Amino acid sequence: MLGCSLLGYVLLLTTVNAALLDGSLGPRHGPAVVSFDTTRARSPISSQLRRRQPGADVVSTGVQNGLEAANPIAQYFVNLTIGTPSQTVTVQLDTGSNDLVLNSAKSAFCEEQPSVCAGATYSANASSTYHYLSSNASLGYGGGDLTSGDYATDTIHFGDTTVKDVQMVISYNTTTADSIWGLSYSAGEQGIYAGENQYPSISELMVSSGAIQSNAYSLWLNSQDSTIGSLIFGGVDKGKYTGPLSTIPIENNPNYTTPSGFIVTVTGIGLTLSADSKTNTKANTSIPLITKRADPFLIDSGTYNIELPLEHLQPILTALGAEYEAASDYAMVPCSMTTNTSTIDFVFTSFSISVPLTELIFPQDFLAYDNYIPTLRDGKTPACLLGIQPSGEDMILGDTFMRSAYMVFDLDNNEVSLAQANIGAQNVGADDVVEITSGKNSVPGATRVVNPVRAFENETAIANYDVPATGTWSYYETVSTTVSATGAPKVAGTTGVAPTGTGKVTTTVAVASAATTAATGSAAAATTSKAVATSFSGHFSKVAWVAILGLACLV
Repeated sequence: MLGCSLLGYVLLLTTVNAALLDGSLGPRHGPAVVSFDTTRARSPISSQLRRRQPGADVVSTGVQNGLEAANPIAQYFVNLTIGTPSQTVTVQLDTGSNDLVLNSAKSAFCEEQPSVCAGATYSANASSTYHYLSSNASLGYGGGDLTSGDYATDTIHFGDTTVKDVQMVISYNTTTADSIWGLSYSAGEQGIYAGENQYPSISELMVSSGAIQSNAYSLWLNSQDSTIGSLIFGGVDKGKYTGPLSTIPIENNPNYTTPSGFIVTVTGIGLTLSADSKTNTKANTSIPLITKRADPFLIDSGTYNIELPLEHLQPILTALGAEYEAASDYAMVPCSMTTNTSTIDFVFTSFSISVPLTELIFPQDFLAYDNYIPTLRDGKTPACLLGIQPSGEDMILGDTFMRSAYMVFDLDNNEVSLAQANIGAQNVGADDVVEITSGKNSVPGATRVVNPVRAFENETAIANYDVPATGTWSYYETVSTTVSATGAPKVAGTTGVAPTGTGKVTTTVAVASAATTAATGSAAAATTSKAVATSFSGHFSKVAWVAILGLACLV
């Protein structure tokens, strides 16, 4: 794709080659943003797919071989211009990690396979602005890749703007051909866990240098068939999404004091069917598959698919008529479904992002290699790979979800704003790009979800939610720790609402520990709470249930 300049609010994109564009700074008479066109390309080596060992059956072995040998997974890249004189380095975008890691051409991996590392390496000795810090860098990734080397700093250029002293890892020992740009929180940098000091991320340095106003960026991956998307630091492209832009909080894992990754709460998963004259199915027929959830999902562009535990995945596989291969941990569906406009819908409290099956299912040639053409178990029906994969305990919204969402990651306010992606949108004009300002409510056009469900809570957290008989839940927030002798809620300035099975508790209620509840003789409340906890058990990580006020509470 050739570089272009857009009049009005100008976004000057400097062409690097026909596929990749460097980041550039919007002039001050327009939005102050740093903008990249991303490209989707096949990574030469993709170890994400090698963590499962195929079984002996022909179908599983064929699928695994098709994935590993013939068609490595396509991932998302941009070019960074680094050092003095400038070196252009292609880096993979990874919202699931936190460090900028540049492969050295002198690494054993790249010396043995220079062709697969071409364009993705950095030479420290060739840059006069390179500065060595230490040799303590050691990192690992969820797919099994490992890398180690030096911590160092150098300059990075965005159009006419230079950001100095950007800390990075120069990898001399690695298992991957890709250099990786971790776009998550600097608080999650892997060196911190080994005693290294936290250092500012590139986006934080963009803010301190005045290039952008807020530590926030938007990401639009575009469709499975497209090779071009966009990454905008400090800005939102209104032309790249449809419908409302809804804001939910980023969850803070209880193991950490501040967020270290883009974890959001998914409250349900459903299926919306397209019209089918053969089955008399009406358009937009909605079928809930998983409800009453509060599951923490990591948004991770470094994972090619959606991952969730098998017990969560099973209702989806059943609804789609998928064939699951336990030996390889992959699910297959008839290739005829690749043109089906039905959607899998991921619910975030009060809104959903719909993933069309056309984006969720990989085409048949994705797995084909040599003379192998995948089929279902009947040996006749062409089989295509479903972009949802079972995991152990991991819950990940990877690329097969992210392509259908327009995403704004606001690291300053610990929030993510999501909207339905305008798949296939064109650059219709610079007026569509608006600046993310500083402070609260800084994402233009975004609206915070009222009473969002939270997956992780602290010890005094409780829900203001529907009573169990209604079948739905609302949200969690911090409250005090008192209880009445009868178990009915007593809230200052309000009337307590007993858990009768109808209506809603819509005000902040008082909380009691199990011991306090027992001391007040609130047997009925404890019994009701136990029933609610049982119906909701296993949906949360690293939390425990206590009986409170005839409802249930997380501690």
